Amino acid sequence: MASGSYRQTASLTSGVSPGSRGRMELPGGTGHGERPNDLARLLKRMTEESAMPEYAAQSDACSRGILRGLLPFIFLMVMCLSARAQEGKDNATALGTLELYPNFETVSVYAHFGGDANKNNTTELLFRKAGAKEWRKGHPLDRLPGGRWVGTIFWLSPNTAYEVRVRFKDPDGVSPEELSRPVKTRDDRWPKGGGKTYYVSAEKANTGGRGSKAAPFRTIGRGVGALSPGDTLIVQKGIYREHVTVQKTGRPGMYIRIKGEKGAILDSRDPSYDVLDQKDKWAKAGDGIFTTKLSGDPTYVAVEQRRLYGFDSLDELKTLTNRRRKAVVKTIGGYWYDRRTRTLHVKQIPPGDPGAKRMQIGTLSHAFT
Repeated sequence: MASGSYRQTASLTSGVSPGSRGRMELPGGTGHGERPNDLARLLKRMTEESAMPEYAAQSDACSRGILRGLLPFIFLMVMCLSARAQEGKDNATALGTLELYPNFETVSVYAHFGGDANKNNTTELLFRKAGAKEWRKGHPLDRLPGGRWVGTIFWLSPNTAYEVRVRFKDPDGVSPEELSRPVKTRDDRWPKGGGKTYYVSAEKANTGGRGSKAAPFRTIGRGVGALSPGDTLIVQKGIYREHVTVQKTGRPGMYIRIKGEKGAILDSRDPSYDVLDQKDKWAKAGDGIFTTKLSGDPTYVAVEQRRLYGFDSLDELKTLTNRRRKAVVKTIGGYWYDRRTRTLHVKQIPPGDPGAKRMQIGTLSHAFT
């Protein structure tokens, strides 16, 4: 075929988008087919004019599908980040108030805080006399439930101003970093004049004493009952087995004072057991246990000044095993008190009759209230 100029109709199928077909006239050519440059231009135009709109539509649909698929994942990521942010906030420490309760030579410390859900904050207790340059470290504080660090500052001077500081540390953050406030210990100087002085003696008094030095009261309770604001009660040498209830109160500058002389002892023990040869008080109950009657709950039980372990039931005492703590007592022994029958049960290691030894059995829970 002779070469020459002619118009040829070409039908091509685009491979970009299945089913998409473009038809257009290609100017120029040969009897043997299209020229490479013209074919490239044809494919480009077909892609731009036919395939691209459908591809773009499919791309948009695909993007929307991918976005819909990613939404749950994005939501979870946002929730996780929010939870981690909240967790970090809960783990951080937010300081509260510092409470100080002074006595003559001590100050009780209560440092309150919030947050710290993971319980990893720590504290340091510092104190100094007002105006001093150097801070002194106090005894380590103890952490209690409810967001409190508590403790006591010891060996202070009466009637003296101090500064107290509790520093907090928390890897998760703490704001502010410390609590501080001033405090003044109580004045131990007795105000001059204003009241009477009474005396108590467990050794030389009789029931008819009127509280004078020559005729003292026999009990502290009797002496306390006679006091008025500004009065003083001197407790002389002796052993006093009583629970004293103070129902009187003084006034500023007119304190009620109770002063014990050297050798004055408040003792909660029942004296009838603190002697040798008391076998008539004890009865065998089997399993190495001996029993005796008591008028009230024992506050402690000791054999030759060695304390016995208190158990919650007779079964525990038999095996000397604390079931709550899953511990076996292997020391001197233990006791259990039956409130219904008012019976004290004692088991020693090695087994033996308590009546052959000195027993210290406390029956008073408080000295003063």
